[in-house]
Amino acid sequence: MHTATAFPAARDYLEVYESHGLSGPRSVFAHCVHLSDGEWDRLAAAGGAVAHCPDSNFFLGSGCMRLRAATGRGIRVGLGTDVGAGRSFSLRQVVASAYDASLIAGAPATAEELLWLATRGGACALGMAAELGCLQPGHSADLAVIDAPEIAAADGLFDALAFRRDAAPARAVFVRGALLRGAVAAGPEVV
Repeated sequence: MHTATAFPAARDYLEVYESHGLSGPRSVFAHCVHLSDGEWDRLAAAGGAVAHCPDSNFFLGSGCMRLRAATGRGIRVGLGTDVGAGRSFSLRQVVASAYDASLIAGAPATAEELLWLATRGGACALGMAAELGCLQPGHSADLAVIDAPEIAAADGLFDALAFRRDAAPARAVFVRGALLRGAVAAGPEVV
C-alpha cells in the first residue's frame, strides 16, 4: 500500500510525519529522494535531519536525493549505509555513491564535503556532535587506519580517501580509542 492511499488526508509524504508529531529536531529522515521544495522548507523549519543513503537508492533504483536541497537550507545531513537495501557497510562506498548522486542531480559535491558528511555530518544529524564525528579531546575516537597513496596536495588525500575503493583493507580499527582485537597494527604510523 502506498503512503498516499494509507493517509489520504495528508497533502504530501512529510505531512504524514508532521501530523503524528514526528517531525522535529530529533527526527532523522532517511532517503528523501522525492521531497518537494515545500517539504524541504518545512523539514528545515522543523530542524529535522537527513540520513542520505545513496548506495541504497541506486541499488533500489529509487532515484537520487538532491543533496543541495538539504544543505542549501541548513538541514543537517549525514551519510548512511542502509544495508537493508544497500550493498555495503562501507562509508567509503557510500561517499562514492553520494558523489555519483550529486553529479546526477547536477550539483557536484567535493570529496572533502562528502567525507565531512560521512563523519562530522553524521554526528550532527544524530545530535551527537559533542561526542562523535571529529578527532579532538572529549570525543570518541572511532577510526580506521588505511594506507594512503603518496600525494602532492591535501585535496589528493581527500580524493584517495573518498574514491579509492580498491585500496587495501584497514590496517587497524579503533573504537572509542581502543584497538579492536584481531586488527593488525603495522608500525608506528598506526598509533
